[in-house]
Parts: sequence; structure tokens; C-alpha cells
Amino acid sequence: MNRDRIEGRLRSFIGALEESWGRVIGDQTLQFRGERSRSLGRIQSGYGAVRDRPMLDRRRSAG
Repeated sequence: MNRDRIEGRLRSFIGALEESWGRVIGDQTLQFRGERSRSLGRIQSGYGAVRDRPMLDRRRSAG
């Protein structure tokens, strides 16, 4: 797991919390900001997964 995957998952988690809290208190701005953070976190985590894939393939072929 590389840094992009970890940061992406953290950003996604925080975004989900913001979105939920915005929904609870009725703050649409906070809710939309949370949705945005969650989406960006998923993208960043996916990018990290793609970056990890060649490294994993090399390990599998070597072992």
C-alpha cells in the first residue's frame, strides 16, 4: 500500500463523515463538500492502486 492509497482512504472517510454531518444538521454546503472529498478520496485511492499494480506483478513473477 502506498501513500496515495492511504491518503485517499482517509480523505474518503473524512468526506463521508462531513457528508453525514451535513445531512444531520441540514447544511447543504457541508454535505456537498463531504461528497466532493469522498469522491476525490476514491480517485486518489484508485490512482494509488494502479501505481501499486506493476510492483505487485513484479513480485508475483519473481516468486
